[in-house]
Amino acid sequence: MKAITFTEKRNYTTAETVLKNGSITPETACNVCNLDYLNGITRGNKTAAGNLVVIFFSEINEELANLQIALEKTNYPAISDIAHKMKSAFAILGITILAPVLYEMEHLSNKACSIKIISRHIKRIQLVFNQARAEMNFSISSLS
Repeated sequence: MKAITFTEKRNYTTAETVLKNGSITPETACNVCNLDYLNGITRGNKTAAGNLVVIFFSEINEELANLQIALEKTNYPAISDIAHKMKSAFAILGITILAPVLYEMEHLSNKACSIKIISRHIKRIQLVFNQARAEMNFSISSLS
């Protein structure tokens, strides 16, 4: 497996626009992944980094499904637990734009309130997750 790296600087203003508007357009497209942390913890080991990326997408995909179920059941403790786990998972790929969203979602869940806001946050998480998957697919295919 080839190294997965991004050399472009992230545009936080644009990423914040994506989260606020809830959609990705050519005007709002930006990199959400910053793989410096991943490359650091794997010490540049391409195989280990690739394995972590595969595990990340598999686990987060499953957690998003669990999050949707918890939302439908208004299961605040489950929402809080999943949001807490996702904070560190997204950090592995340097997806820091979701940190405040996940923090607020965890906080609201602990207070058992604002299910509509939590629902919007879940949509934002899904949007950024999909963008991260597209970035990683593009990165891998362009290196092949």
